[in-house]
Amino acid sequence: MSHTISNLGTHPFQISEFRDHLRLEITDDDPAVSRTLDAAVRAVERWTGIMTRSADVVQETGYALPPFRAEVGYISSLGTISSINTIDDSATDVTSEFVMIRSHGWTYAVLRPRNYLERNNIFRWSYSVSAPSPIPDDLRICIYGIGATWYENREQIQQNINLTKLPIAYRSLLENFRDGML
Repeated sequence: MSHTISNLGTHPFQISEFRDHLRLEITDDDPAVSRTLDAAVRAVERWTGIMTRSADVVQETGYALPPFRAEVGYISSLGTISSINTIDDSATDVTSEFVMIRSHGWTYAVLRPRNYLERNNIFRWSYSVSAPSPIPDDLRICIYGIGATWYENREQIQQNINLTKLPIAYRSLLENFRDGML
């Protein structure tokens, strides 16, 4: 499955709070502080699948059969599910044939029982996500801690972000979110 994110809102983390976490008293370095905080937020969102801001998501399922798991964020309504005929690219709204269920921290779109399923169709699921309110403290600690690590070692961080090299404390907290258990 692939997904496209649009209408991405701003994250709720303040530079002043992050600067306090870094124990910085000067504001001369605010552009670097802001970039580091933004990078930490994006990395945690990608790693866990939990959005810390609102966004619209379009998720392509390919030829996979339902149920589909929402891969990004917390959703409160099913949104729109379209069946796309791969032969002529026609789209049909099939939202009424699905129900939304939650299990083990994940949200799924489950097909209501029916006698057939078209094999030449793919599904496109469009939904909106919102940030959990309030942001869990352990997620906030991870974002600030990862950002602090990257800020303090900004000359040593490689181009490609590899979260397997995170300090163990942050990684173990993020694993809980990644598994959909929290």
